[in-house]
Amino acid sequence: MTSTMIEDADRIGRYYEECHTSYRKWGSGVYAAFALHYGYWDATTARHEDALDAMNRLMADQLDDLAGSRVLEAGCGVGSSALWLAGKRGAKVLGVSLSQRQVNEAKDFAESLGLGGSAEFRQSDYLQTGLEDEAIDAVWALESMCYCMEKSEFAREAFRLLRPGGQVVVADGFNGSIPAGYYATAMRKLWLRGWRVPNLVMAEEFERSLRSVGFREIATIDVTHNVLPSAREIFRRGVMGVPMYVATLKSRIRMAHLLGCIMQYPALVAGSWRYCVVSARKPLS
Repeated sequence: MTSTMIEDADRIGRYYEECHTSYRKWGSGVYAAFALHYGYWDATTARHEDALDAMNRLMADQLDDLAGSRVLEAGCGVGSSALWLAGKRGAKVLGVSLSQRQVNEAKDFAESLGLGGSAEFRQSDYLQTGLEDEAIDAVWALESMCYCMEKSEFAREAFRLLRPGGQVVVADGFNGSIPAGYYATAMRKLWLRGWRVPNLVMAEEFERSLRSVGFREIATIDVTHNVLPSAREIFRRGVMGVPMYVATLKSRIRMAHLLGCIMQYPALVAGSWRYCVVSARKPLS
C-alpha cells in the first residue's frame, strides 16, 4: 500500500512544526495542557479545559474498558489523549506523529506526569507504523484521520492493526449533510488549506469505507452543536491575532493557519462541515 500520508508527510510536518506555538497555547489544565483539538461542551461544561477533557471522555465511552488495553493514537500531537487514556483509563498507549518536535514534547510531558511507562511516542505516519497485524486493541484518532487523502486507507489500516473484537474511534470534521453555498464552500476551502487538510468526506461515506473493509457495529454521533463554543473561541483568537501576525510579518504558513482559524467557524455555522464521533468494531471472526 502506498501511503498518501507519507507522500504529504513533509508538508504536514512542517505545518505543525511552524505553528507549534499557536497550538500549544490552546490547552490548559493537567491533561488538557497538551491538547490541540476542539472541546465538547454541554450543560455540565464550565471551562475550556473541561471541554477538552469531555471530548476525550466522549470518545473513550464509545469503547470497551481500556484498562490494560494497547491503544494506538493515530496522530498524537503533543500527547494529550495518550496521556489522558493512560492516566484516566489505564491504557497502554502508542502515540505517533509526523512531527519530531511534538514527539519530543509528548515524551517530556509523559515523564512529568509519571506516565512514561504507559505512553510511548514515535515519529511515524500512522498508515505505516510497522506494527504487526492484530497488534492493537483500539485505534484512536482525534482530528487526525482528516489528513488522509483517501479516508478508506485509514479504515483499511485500522482494520489490519486491530485484534478481532477491537475497536476504532474517530472524532473529526466531515462535509455538511446538505450542499453548501458558494461562500460557505469558499470559507471551508480556505480553512482546510490553512490547516493543511487535503479534504473532508461525508460521515456516511466514511461509514461505507469502514463497512467495506469489514468493520461492524458502526455508529456516528453528530456533535457539531457541542463543538461550536470551541470553534467560536478559535475564531476569536484568530481575529485578535491578525494585527500581531501582520506587524511581525509571520510566514506564509502561519498566515494561512491564522486564516484557517478565522474561516472554520463561519463555515461550520453555515453548515458546510460538521463534527462527528464515529466508532466501529472488528468482528471476532
